[in-house]
Amino acid sequence: MSVVALSAFNSTPYLTLLFKKNFNLWKGRIDELLICLHSGNKEIDDCNETILKDDKIRIWKYEKFNELGRALDFIYPYAKGDVLMTIDSDNFIFNGRKLEEFINYIKDDKFDAVGSPGNSGGPASVVDFMGKKMGFVRLNSFMSFWNKKKIDSLGEMS
Repeated sequence: MSVVALSAFNSTPYLTLLFKKNFNLWKGRIDELLICLHSGNKEIDDCNETILKDDKIRIWKYEKFNELGRALDFIYPYAKGDVLMTIDSDNFIFNGRKLEEFINYIKDDKFDAVGSPGNSGGPASVVDFMGKKMGFVRLNSFMSFWNKKKIDSLGEMS
């Protein structure tokens, strides 16, 4: 089973330098990383592209997305893996071994998705109810793992 990760960058190259340094520690756990550069600033996007060059990274530039979700939607059609991972550009993984645990949850059909319950979507009591009663995960872009076939079976959605 192949693992493809999605990310989007609109940040300064300083964060990109640390992301790339840490990517070298965990890139052996994935097959490909797709990135949308969408700062709206050509100099920043060009610099980030130079920093991120790697055999396992494919990059798309887009003039400007004001929202991370739209940037991920833009590159999603290019994701051809079985396990989909999302990761924010300011999420720094210092040990790639932990990724294997989450990836295996999807590969072994233990879960269709693994992510953070998150508290920004509503009060903690709502998140607690959804997480414990419904098995809901926020599945934010900070870091989540998905069974891509399940997502694709849902039809048109963002």
